[in-house]
Amino acid sequence: MNKQTLTAKSRVELKKNKVKKLKSDGFIPCVIYGDKKENSIIYVNANEYEKALRTDYLKNTILDITIEDEKKSFNELVITYSLQKDVIKRRITHVDFMRVNPKTKITLSVPLDFQGVAPGTKRGGVQVKKMGYLKISVLPENIPVSIPVDLSQLQIGEFITVGDLDKTRFDVLTPESNSVVRIEAPRKAVEVDEDAAASAQAAVTADQQSSDS
Repeated sequence: MNKQTLTAKSRVELKKNKVKKLKSDGFIPCVIYGDKKENSIIYVNANEYEKALRTDYLKNTILDITIEDEKKSFNELVITYSLQKDVIKRRITHVDFMRVNPKTKITLSVPLDFQGVAPGTKRGGVQVKKMGYLKISVLPENIPVSIPVDLSQLQIGEFITVGDLDKTRFDVLTPESNSVVRIEAPRKAVEVDEDAAASAQAAVTADQQSSDS
C-alpha cells in the first residue's frame, strides 16, 4: 500500500477566533471520522499536507498521520474525503479525513485516463467526453492511480460505457450503462444529412399533393 506520512496536533479550541488564527498561522483545521470510532479533531500544517499529496494518487493518497496531544501521540491511517478552499485565495481551509482499514473497502472517485487516438476523430468525428471520474469501491491496497479508457478502436458513431471498462480490482458504483466517451459525426455532415432528409420529405409531400390533384 502506497502511503505518505504527516504530523498533526489535536485541536481542543473550536471557537471561530481560534480557528481563524490557526488558518492565519498556516494550519488547516481537520476532522477524522469513520471506522466506528469517535471523531478526532486535529490540525495540520498546510504546506506539509499539500506536499504529502504530491503523488500520482493526489487526493486519493493514503496518509499515515501521527497525532500529538498533551499526553501522548498516536497514529491514524486516513484518506482525504473532502476539502474546502477559499474561493478567492484558493487556500485549503478545512479537510475531512476518512479512516482507512486495510481490510475494508472504501468509496472514492478515481480519474479516467483517456489513452490513444480514436480513428473516428481522424475522419472528422468529434470526441465528446461525458465524464472525467469514476466512483468506485475498493480495498486500500488496490486503489488505482487512474482508470484507462482505450480510444484506439473508436469509430464515428461509436461509444464506450462504464460497463466496457476493466473493473477487475474494484467495484464500480457508477451505473454501467452510463456513457464515458463517444465519437459524434462531424457537425457539417449532420447538418447536410438533416437538409437532405428535409429535402427528401418535401419531395415526397410534393409528389403526394400532385397525385391527389
